[in-house]
Amino acid sequence: MLGRVFRMSAALLISGGRDSAHLLSWWPWHTVLGGIGVGIFVDYGQPARVREREAAHELCGTAGVPIVVSTINRLRRNAETDVFEGRNMALVSAAIPYALEYGCDTILIGSCRDDFDGFPDCREPFITALSDALGAYGLKLDAPLLHTPKSRIPRTTGAWSCYEATDEPCGVCLSCRVDRNGA
Repeated sequence: MLGRVFRMSAALLISGGRDSAHLLSWWPWHTVLGGIGVGIFVDYGQPARVREREAAHELCGTAGVPIVVSTINRLRRNAETDVFEGRNMALVSAAIPYALEYGCDTILIGSCRDDFDGFPDCREPFITALSDALGAYGLKLDAPLLHTPKSRIPRTTGAWSCYEATDEPCGVCLSCRVDRNGA
């Protein structure tokens, strides 16, 4: 469920962006034992995957957290909304074997309150249902930032939050707009 304290380590879905970077720096101080056992970067064909993967590796390296890369088939990007439909379901599914391999009991995802409108799989009913389903594997899904607005999530040096494969954030994509408006 949401906001629980766990005894074992967590597997963090790390995109290299602001939300997952904050979880990486924040989570170890809020657990009884463990902290982040592994960072999991998922390449699903997103345009900024190279930049995101570099950021994820740098962030995990700095934190001393091992990182693995999972590649899944390309997800479809809705041109009208800029949303990769079903993304979080695919990301969590890709994280299961790594969470188990690293002895984690929790998968962390960086969904925050500003994601609610555009992403049905960033809402509490979805997160709760998916966490319940993960119980079959002895895992839980936690979204500690689910009720936190983007404005309360600090920017992290080295994080990359733009959807596009550019040298600098494009300022136009959905992620840049949310980052700017929620800042």
